[in-house]
Amino acid sequence: MKTSNSPDRHDVGSATLPPGWVARNARSATRQGTALARNLLLLGLVIAPAILLTGPAGNGPAAGRALGAAEAASPTTVAGPASGQPQATPVIAQKVTTGDIHLQLVTSGEVEPALGVDLFPKISGQIVQFNVSEGSVVNEGDLVAEIDHRIQDTQLEQAEAALTVAQAAVDLQEVMVKTAQSGVTAARAQADAVRAQVTNLTASRARLEKLHKEGAISRQQLDDVTAQHDAAQAQLVAATSNVNQATDGILSAQMNLKMKQAQLVQAKANLHAVQVTREDAFIKAPFQGIVTRRHLDPGAMANPSQKLLRLEKMNPVKVIGTLVEKNLLLLQPERTEARVRTDSIAEEFIGTVAKIYPAIDPKTRTGQFEVIIDNPERKLRSGMFANIRLFLETAKGAVVVPRDALLAHNGDRAAIRVTPEGIAEKVKVRTGIVQEDRVEILDGLQPGDTIVTQGLEFIRVGAPVKAIIQQEDQP
Repeated sequence: MKTSNSPDRHDVGSATLPPGWVARNARSATRQGTALARNLLLLGLVIAPAILLTGPAGNGPAAGRALGAAEAASPTTVAGPASGQPQATPVIAQKVTTGDIHLQLVTSGEVEPALGVDLFPKISGQIVQFNVSEGSVVNEGDLVAEIDHRIQDTQLEQAEAALTVAQAAVDLQEVMVKTAQSGVTAARAQADAVRAQVTNLTASRARLEKLHKEGAISRQQLDDVTAQHDAAQAQLVAATSNVNQATDGILSAQMNLKMKQAQLVQAKANLHAVQVTREDAFIKAPFQGIVTRRHLDPGAMANPSQKLLRLEKMNPVKVIGTLVEKNLLLLQPERTEARVRTDSIAEEFIGTVAKIYPAIDPKTRTGQFEVIIDNPERKLRSGMFANIRLFLETAKGAVVVPRDALLAHNGDRAAIRVTPEGIAEKVKVRTGIVQEDRVEILDGLQPGDTIVTQGLEFIRVGAPVKAIIQQEDQP
């Protein structure tokens, strides 16, 4: 410590203090504990800004000058009133601990529903019933609105009646086909009988002709048999014609049956179309969700081009985030953990990256990814702005120190460790993952070491210090 020409004052950098002031306050800080020591350090920062020597790791040239100054400058200590020996400078310190630390990316996004649809009516008409409003929770298939369907009811009755008529026509025609088939059978039986008679009479006439030549019978007997044969032959022609007519009747009946059956199918299709149209008057929820907007009220006229309401499924929800393309490639779908916060909810939501969208915006060179978050209490709402932290790598049980406890000089990192004898010593360290205000130490420090976290401005390497241990804030 440099002493001024004035016997009653001491220089500290460019500021002066009364003799014994620092020593008395340091001893008082030791007795009274951490709170007074912090006040002493803060007061030193106010009255002696010119002695600011160090800064957090990675702060550039100022940090480099600080580390050099910490090795070269005289310790900021004062002589005791009796012994004249240096007094240990009080500093805030922490024990080096172990814990989990994460390599992460920070970005933003927007909350979207897992499913979201605008419901439109399929028919025009007056809304006679609306069962939901904004905030209503519905299940799949629930009736949300009803449109006047009196016209559809009348059309349904007509279609049902037409179907009944078509069915009756088919039934009647089936009977006619069966009747025609019976007629063909009878005509064929009659033709077969006549054909047998003709065959017998033909044989009889041939025998009688032989007997007539021999003079055994008269001409009259032969003529009678010939007349019977000719009559039977005429009957056979008529029976064959009847068979042909009956067969044509079957074909006609069958064709009429097919036509009646086609009319029946048409009647059924018409009935189904009317039923569907009538069913369209009843608007039902396509999935379980919450009504976020109702566009019309009961009594209003609805038409297929006008929205009725918006339905969104909010459990789970999607959070759509954006990253530059080089960082987008670091994500692993179904494996990368994401933690989401919103400005309006004092809670962190944990989810997983579900997918990475394939397209990259050629203007911004950014791409989108999707995080799925469980939302059973529906705290997250669509449209919310989301802050997203993506955890790419985790070091478990790592040696971890506060970021403010590190110094930087010529590309090296260092910390001020307090020896068991209370001496400040500089220790070079090798760092790993940086997570906000915590840094992983790969080499140079061990768990249980005491390092200075506040008060680096007032000490130099090799100087005695009084470490006031502060508990590390857990992440």
